Amino acid sequence: MTTRTAALVTQIQSIVCSADGKRLKVTRIARGKHAAVVELDAQTLAAVATAPTDWLPVASIETGLKTRTNAWSVGKFGAGLFVHSLSGSAIKAPPPFNDASLTVTAFAISKDECYALVGNSSGFVSVFDTHSGDECFGQRLHRGHVTAACFTPDSKQAFTGSAGGELCAIDLPQ
Repeated sequence: MTTRTAALVTQIQSIVCSADGKRLKVTRIARGKHAAVVELDAQTLAAVATAPTDWLPVASIETGLKTRTNAWSVGKFGAGLFVHSLSGSAIKAPPPFNDASLTVTAFAISKDECYALVGNSSGFVSVFDTHSGDECFGQRLHRGHVTAACFTPDSKQAFTGSAGGELCAIDLPQ
């Protein structure tokens, strides 16, 4: 697996991937609490001019993420990544899911729900197979805590952002 990094200088608040997987919309803190948005090419991580684009839904620590079949959320104080069926049926999720011992500061779920990415306060990023619970990728990518994450629609890449303004691209195994 390969990774690429770009420095955006200020804390990254969110990363959203375009529906076609070619662009990223990155929101970061600029001049105190005001947000600045920059659009990037997903391959080169270079700034591009803004253009009308459809964006994928993004997970957040505060609101979680609802997919067609499941609801994903983070426990109190970032303790665990939990999955619940929207139909009310029980889900037998493999560890590390539904386990409060996993620390989470940012997370993303791939569009096909095959992968879950978890970032923590140490800058460590893990990508898990949601069916087996196996860790497909695990590495400390950031100096500060991970604040944002997303996948491309084809699940071939994931992106993470940090409090230190670092943006990392991860090429995932297929």
